Amino acid sequence: MRHSDPAVAAPNAAETVDPWIGRTIAGEFDLVERLGAGVQGTVYRAEQRPSGRSVAVKLLTGPNAHDMQHRMRFLREVRALELLDHPSIVGLLRYGTLRDEGPESGGLYIVEELVEGTSLERVIDTEGALAPARALDIARQVLDALAVAHRHGVVHRDIKPAHILLRRDGFGHEQVTLIDFGLARREDGFDDDDEDLTQAGWMLGSPLYMAPEPLAELPVGPAADQYSLGVVLFEMLAGHAPFRGTLETVLLGHAVDPVPRLPLEVDPTGELSAVITRAMAKSPSSRFADPRAMSAALAELTGLFGGEDDTLIDPPSAELLARFAEHEAERARDGGDGTGSVRRSRAPGERSRRRSRWLLSASAVAASLAVGSAAAAASPWF
Repeated sequence: MRHSDPAVAAPNAAETVDPWIGRTIAGEFDLVERLGAGVQGTVYRAEQRPSGRSVAVKLLTGPNAHDMQHRMRFLREVRALELLDHPSIVGLLRYGTLRDEGPESGGLYIVEELVEGTSLERVIDTEGALAPARALDIARQVLDALAVAHRHGVVHRDIKPAHILLRRDGFGHEQVTLIDFGLARREDGFDDDDEDLTQAGWMLGSPLYMAPEPLAELPVGPAADQYSLGVVLFEMLAGHAPFRGTLETVLLGHAVDPVPRLPLEVDPTGELSAVITRAMAKSPSSRFADPRAMSAALAELTGLFGGEDDTLIDPPSAELLARFAEHEAERARDGGDGTGSVRRSRAPGERSRRRSRWLLSASAVAASLAVGSAAAAASPWF
């Protein structure tokens, strides 16, 4: 959940008074302020008794509290977070069923740590492209969190800038917190309701950042998180997502289009683009072996960049530029995907037929999930 992002407007003063303000959840958490609301509930700032510590409380109430699909997604976050303990993953403190705490019973609540931060989405919206050194640091912190999640069999499945919170610690260092595990899946088989969610209109991911696996009706496993982070890394460096346009165009881009190259002024040697291209390989088996492998690849590039002033410590050598030019020429000749593999050259007619098949698939997915996607996109919180 997004906890204290200044991008989210406060409730309109003309709105009726929230009946939950002033209530105490589980005899311990006093709700003091409404932070925001979305299709998956309402988030409040609360004070924990007796310490007075601020926490975030998310409530699922009203009609959605009695809808099986909404309850399943709400509980997915609990199932995932109860397995995870990492500085870059939002901490779960308590969860349960609402009884006589408020104006209605039967709903659900989650208590999490309150992260005083701003979403990466907000940062990109206001600042544009980030300095490479900063973008790499953010990406590697997310990869550390994903490494822990995947080791415990948890796949996030909705990595995007809105779910990455940024804050400064006491030393001024930028810290990442990964939030919103509402679409997460446990690989131990504990979650077996994907079909129910998709039939209800939930999209397993956000279109701008979604791996192509759902279009091919393949399982959405750990490699999908890596793909989505590759998209996020591209957006941090370029200031926009790699595939843009209508929903069908975006889905088709993920399915068949090559990953655009980063601007030369951002990535003069092409090495950052090569990492992103591998992370965003169409086939999951062609991506990095795991989050730590991708993090190691990024670590090798951090020495090229200075601090957050977006300058190079040293200009790229002539040898490095020549090597990249040779790589690009070879890629153009052989139809490679930039990851060291070479794709079979296709005749124009075959490429057209293949793209048409994907377009039909993308259109079908877009149509079937339009309602769920629109509902989710309408909320900046979930």
